[in-house]
Amino acid sequence: MLQRKITRLAVAALAEAIEPRVLLSTTFLGSAVLPRLSPTPTLSVSTVPANGDVNPYGVAFVPKGFAAGGTIAPGDILVSNFNNSSNLQGTGTTIDSITPAGAVSVFYQGPSGLGLTTALGVLKSGFVIVGNMPTTDGTYATAGAGSLVVMNKSGALVVNLTDSVHIDGPWDMAVHDSPFAPQVFISNVLSGTIDRLNFKISHGTISLISSTQIASGYTHRFDLSALELGPTGLVFDSTRDTLYVASTADETVYAIPHANTARTDNGVGAVVYADTTHLHGPLGLTQAPNGDLIVANGDALNADPNQPSELVEFTRGGAFVGQFPIDSSPAAPFGVALTSTFSTISLAAVNDDNNTLQVYTITRPGPFLPSPVVTRLGATQPLDVSTVPSTGDVNPYGVAFVPKGFAAGGTVAPGDILVSNFNNSSNLQGTGTTIDAITPTGALSVFYQGPSGLGLTTALGVLKSGFVVVGNMPTTDGTSNTAAAGSLIVLNKSGGLVVNLTDDVHIDGPWDLAVHDSAFAPQVFISNVLSGTVDRLNFKISHGAISLTSSTQIASGYTHRGDPSALELGPTGLVYDATRNTLYVASTLDETVYAIPNASTTRTDHGVGKAIYTDATHLHGPLGMTQAPDGNLIVANGDALNADSNQPSELVEFTRAGAFVGQFSIDSSPAAPFGIALSFSNTQISLAAVNDDTNMLRIYTLTKTT
Repeated sequence: MLQRKITRLAVAALAEAIEPRVLLSTTFLGSAVLPRLSPTPTLSVSTVPANGDVNPYGVAFVPKGFAAGGTIAPGDILVSNFNNSSNLQGTGTTIDSITPAGAVSVFYQGPSGLGLTTALGVLKSGFVIVGNMPTTDGTYATAGAGSLVVMNKSGALVVNLTDSVHIDGPWDMAVHDSPFAPQVFISNVLSGTIDRLNFKISHGTISLISSTQIASGYTHRFDLSALELGPTGLVFDSTRDTLYVASTADETVYAIPHANTARTDNGVGAVVYADTTHLHGPLGLTQAPNGDLIVANGDALNADPNQPSELVEFTRGGAFVGQFPIDSSPAAPFGVALTSTFSTISLAAVNDDNNTLQVYTITRPGPFLPSPVVTRLGATQPLDVSTVPSTGDVNPYGVAFVPKGFAAGGTVAPGDILVSNFNNSSNLQGTGTTIDAITPTGALSVFYQGPSGLGLTTALGVLKSGFVVVGNMPTTDGTSNTAAAGSLIVLNKSGGLVVNLTDDVHIDGPWDLAVHDSAFAPQVFISNVLSGTVDRLNFKISHGAISLTSSTQIASGYTHRGDPSALELGPTGLVYDATRNTLYVASTLDETVYAIPNASTTRTDHGVGKAIYTDATHLHGPLGMTQAPDGNLIVANGDALNADSNQPSELVEFTRAGAFVGQFSIDSSPAAPFGIALSFSNTQISLAAVNDDTNMLRIYTLTKTT
């Protein structure tokens, strides 16, 4: 019997070790998580139960394989509340159960004054464990050591564990699950220690076998606002037998080796990640399928108003990967959890500013999407729509899809296409004043009518929060001699002017743009054709208002000059690839596409960046640029340079590594395309390209049957 039990344990341990390696074999699960999150959560639900408890701290997914027959099921999410209805810290008594559809019920109701913490974990065998650190008056002066409460699968109390040595303000936890011998790691905020608790499960009952302090020495202290600061987020990585510890007051993430077997105290462990730029009081911690760590910033220390409430992703080697804000106000996140399958990744974060749970789900694209795009366009019948509005404006330059999730209540809706016009009815360059709105069926209306002489450029982008950004570069006579620096115009969802941004340094002929969208802190990259530079503009959205917080020049040195036919030539098309934190720049005169690394975070100028695609055969004055679902880049040839009469008006697709994929001509005459845009779902890809020879928008749609 003993030998059989050992064998079963060995098989379970082997499965734990093998599973992550299988997951990493796929690109979907092997890629970074935060850069792929949509600005709008898939699910946002109140965590306030019937008794009025607030300040959600802990969050945990009920895992696949969880014992059946209880009140929760795999895929449900548990949330523990730290405060009572009077908002006194350390007095919350409830654990919410939230279904994947957002239905909320109370899983556990404890006795008065518990103060349930972030320490929340679920064992597949059917037990739930939560820590508590009570106060009698909501202040650190009365904070008690608390306990670990073990419940069954229906939320009934099994045992309440106290230990004056090993349980001292259990602030967060990590689980090393096993059907017979699970381990629970807890961070003790009152003593600055980490302890491992070894449990035994036999015949449906659970008992504590031993406790071991495996780490200590973390800075810990009381805090008037946060109550206590100390070691918080824990992640146990079974593939490395390592426990990762996010120590709030130390602003550092540490690694404890041999965590499931260590019999001695490792001190604070090895420093994995210390980053004053991106860490601001790290709290909850979770792990991505590829092994990256994701920490929630509580903003209690080293707060940065330009980076509020960020989730930060970094590798186990300590390299920053990306960040994502869950709120425009600071100090919103606390606990964070992640679950994944072959086809989905779900990240759940509590927001204790507004007492909600926010769930972000990434879905694996279907096999239809990875194929190249331009090589399939010839099999479609495009929709052609005139872009000439009632004012007579011509020369369409910019094009942008209104994305899924765009704020409702305006004059445009998801699936509509916006087109900006560069010339007025007299065909003078740099004088167009209108943005067209075109529905999926081809109906045209004027979304925006600006003042005379604007010259709206290819720089056109849409934010899901309900704002549209467009660049302009005016002339007084239609020639490069009078071309001016122009501005960036921000419009609301009905085309009303919000703000007109000018900047002698960072806005100098905004010729094209790319958007890194976010519900609270979107970024806009612009290519300045008059100075040959690329700048990043950081915005903040709060309570429905948008404001510019900072501007940074991140690239320069692109060849630029006036041109009697094209008006100006210089850096044009931009694509921001969030999965690589890279900005791609199509430089017309250089006949080259470049890559700018760390685009969303860099504080320095990278020059022109790295050349990724230089192809004299297929590039002929590249202008607008977009990205295919598989990551390939698609650029529109304007034919102002290196023109080839046998390849007029081509859209050229190539990989991010610089390999030519294919090309497609949108017109038999040269110089027709300028701006291009692409939108896709699991069943459809739509590519829109302006034709400024004929003043048309041409829309190609691919479906799974194409």
